[in-house]
Amino acid sequence: MDRSERVRGEHPRRIHGSLPRDRLAETIYARYSSRLLATTSFWLSLGVVSLIVVGPVYTYELEFLGQTTMAGANIAAPLALACFALVALQADPFPMSTSRSKGRSKPGTIRAGETLVFEEARPKYALRTALEEASAGRATLILSRSPPPITPGNATFSAIAPGNHAALRVLTTASEFLAASPGGLVVLEDLAAVSVLSGWGPSVEAVVCLRHVARGTGSALIVSTSRLTTSERDDLAQLGLSSWKLPDPATEIEAILAQSFGAGATRLLDSFGRAHGLRREDVTADHVPALLAFLMRAMSELSDVVAGTAARGLQTQFEATASVLRTFAAQNAEELSRGKWPSRKTSEADAQLLVTAADYWKGREMEELFDAAELVSDREPLFEKARTIFVEQFGEAGESVLRSQVARLGKKPEDLETADLVRIADRAAVDLGRLADVVDIPQERERMQKQIESIRQRLELIVEDRA
Repeated sequence: MDRSERVRGEHPRRIHGSLPRDRLAETIYARYSSRLLATTSFWLSLGVVSLIVVGPVYTYELEFLGQTTMAGANIAAPLALACFALVALQADPFPMSTSRSKGRSKPGTIRAGETLVFEEARPKYALRTALEEASAGRATLILSRSPPPITPGNATFSAIAPGNHAALRVLTTASEFLAASPGGLVVLEDLAAVSVLSGWGPSVEAVVCLRHVARGTGSALIVSTSRLTTSERDDLAQLGLSSWKLPDPATEIEAILAQSFGAGATRLLDSFGRAHGLRREDVTADHVPALLAFLMRAMSELSDVVAGTAARGLQTQFEATASVLRTFAAQNAEELSRGKWPSRKTSEADAQLLVTAADYWKGREMEELFDAAELVSDREPLFEKARTIFVEQFGEAGESVLRSQVARLGKKPEDLETADLVRIADRAAVDLGRLADVVDIPQERERMQKQIESIRQRLELIVEDRA
């Protein structure tokens, strides 16, 4: 007798009951072996047990009692459905900012099936890698509490909403994304936030599960250790994942400046930050071109003061610094993970690269250069400062937005005054706020609102510095 014949000959209640019992065993095992699935397994177990204990009333039993078969019902069904609905709600994936592309994703620089841990103080290179992969056409999902300024290409953003089941929802969100776009990339930018919401045990278990999902779909996973505690970092290291230790761009940029300008590097970087409304922790490798333009303007301020050998020496210093800065900015996360950072160079190497003031200034203090940089910070055209802020938030389209606001004031960019920045901040907030209000996707609308608020705050910071 084959299996189908045996099944046909078995008691119908035994056949129907075997499936719930199998599911019950699975949920009980998950209840006691998984901190991530413990709560959902409890409710699943309760739903399955209610179906088994109460049980359906079958047709043959109704006929034996002389009742119509239409009266058959499972009185445990409402309780079971309520339990299953609660589980579905707890595991519901987070909404995503854009519609997901279907089909296998284009490959990227991060190898398929690889899970990487980015060890960095702030998730600057995790975000930069995500945007680079997305710009190259790879389906990319960024999971974080707050949206990045720009999500180009195929990049999709999903906000980690507050809740006790954040770790489980991170898992279901990433799994759903990779199932739709195998070969894609998931960047868990804010694991620390997940740990705060769900606890460290469920959070690290979600990472383990995501690693298996990435392998199974030929995709890649990046996890940032930003804001994790020392013990959490140690636990994550015990998982045996590939780990890339990455530098803080601001620290490395200052180290490069120090090779030519010594202790004055801090003053130069601070002057640049004030000129562009940037805090030190906001400086990234992407700001290097703007920094070089700032230094060029500082040097032009000295053109009437410095001449001859000193001028050539200063130009040599700048060219050497610019070359090192461009090289550093061009390096990707994998290259930087090898540990060859400017801040790690030995003092002997620094001495060889350092161009001292005495070589070219013949005893003059370099205070004049630093003063010039601070002067540039004060004198830099307001339009350029505002343009930098708008472009950082909205990409190339940001400059067009700014120019339209300047045109509404009836002024030329070079004629902007401090009071104009206040008006631009107010008008841009209103105009862009209206645009954000018509966006249907809540996460995208929230991202735009945060961009608008960031523009307003940074423009007001420039106004305060000019006051």
